Amino acid sequence: MLFNQRFGVGVWIVGWIYCGLTIARMLGAEVIVRRGGDERTRSARLGSLVIGSAVMLLAAGLMAQWPLISLAMLFGMNLCTGAIQPLAQSWFNEQIPSEQRATLLSFNSTFQTFGGSIGLLSGGWVADVAGIPFAWQIAAIISLFAAPVYWALRARPSGAAIAVSPVD
Repeated sequence: MLFNQRFGVGVWIVGWIYCGLTIARMLGAEVIVRRGGDERTRSARLGSLVIGSAVMLLAAGLMAQWPLISLAMLFGMNLCTGAIQPLAQSWFNEQIPSEQRATLLSFNSTFQTFGGSIGLLSGGWVADVAGIPFAWQIAAIISLFAAPVYWALRARPSGAAIAVSPVD
């Protein structure tokens, strides 16, 4: 709705914007997969990507009166968030023993879905009360809390895995 109102060319623009942001996520994932990287730097890269996406989302909210700048910030944010997924997924695959991997990946997916649902509902409420730009700013600040978690999860020595005891 924000871009529809700012551009004033019709609601069809929202579909094209969504396509562009989806392409940004795909590009982010492609870049991180092709770039590869060292296991020892993964937590720092994930933390940096989280901070980068949060800063860009915050900037998009602060610059909402300039739709092209705001849109460029959202494109950059989607590049970062697109890169986060394969990087985090590979971390799971390398650190969790195969016997427990499916269960923990399912658990992770469940909580991502739950968190996304709660985030959409609460973000929608904030947007209704205070506007879309402010909702973006709040979401950016909340997402910054993930960076220290990634930094705390440093790589383990080669061959080490998370010890998960089976539930009896």
